[in-house]
Amino acid sequence: IRRYPGVQVEVEELISEEIIRRLKHDTLDVGIFVTPYHDSKIVEQPVFYEEMMIYAHPDHELLKKKDVKTQDIATPELWMLGDGHCFRDQVINLCEMRNFQHRNLPFDFESNSLETLMKIVDKEGGFTLIPQLAVLYMAAEQQKQVRKFRENVPLREVSVIYSRYYIKHKLIELLCEEIRAVVPKEMLDKKRGQIVEWKNH
Repeated sequence: IRRYPGVQVEVEELISEEIIRRLKHDTLDVGIFVTPYHDSKIVEQPVFYEEMMIYAHPDHELLKKKDVKTQDIATPELWMLGDGHCFRDQVINLCEMRNFQHRNLPFDFESNSLETLMKIVDKEGGFTLIPQLAVLYMAAEQQKQVRKFRENVPLREVSVIYSRYYIKHKLIELLCEEIRAVVPKEMLDKKRGQIVEWKNH
């Protein structure tokens, strides 16, 4: 808005399926969305790629490992978001990529907030997965509870999406440029990891 004062912008936070529904009904121009989504009526323009990281209780064994692998997270100590969140689906797919079944994970607990999950980890133990952007604003002490995957780094592809009938392509390009300008430069590199699907197709 500061750079392009002639553009009127209204921002809403919506769940994934509502973004898709409103794009298709032409009541929303653009969404910022985790892809791939695999819908022929939706155009996806990837903007950045953030790592999926581990946030563990200070005493958890994962923090003592030099190299954390994806098979290390398929345990009942994994706290997860509730149904309907694409990040939860990505965590499940990440485990399944390593031939692990997710039926033993604690699905009976549901939270709609990563912040809530992190507080539960701090108080009750265990660990959860968080997106890289969540780490940027953590206190230094809290960042000590974060670990990266060292091989087959799991990435979330974040895209600007719109209906294929949307005609304001210049505005979309400008929006993508503005987003890329404010994320860490490493997040623009798709080759540093492996994109994790969240929607089965």
